[in-house]
Amino acid sequence: MAKGKAEVEFPSSELVKYLGIAAAAIGIAGIVLDIAIPVAQQLGKNKQAKAGLRQAISFSVLLTLVRAAPRLAGQVRKLQAQLQTEVTA
Repeated sequence: MAKGKAEVEFPSSELVKYLGIAAAAIGIAGIVLDIAIPVAQQLGKNKQAKAGLRQAISFSVLLTLVRAAPRLAGQVRKLQAQLQTEVTA
């Protein structure tokens, strides 16, 4: 290496692929938690709270699932695409 010239090292394409897969998997886990937490909060209410709010609780759970479904589907497609990607050396 000549004086004053730095060599640039790039991560291997296989490492980048696995990092992308890990990021997509973490994204999916985050979306699942985004769904599970409000659902658990609503379903975990005591009987007295549920009695007067049953329809509101059901609507809240349904709304949470509907809002998260497109993001979850997108992340699953992204993960599938990354898993199918061939790494060329």
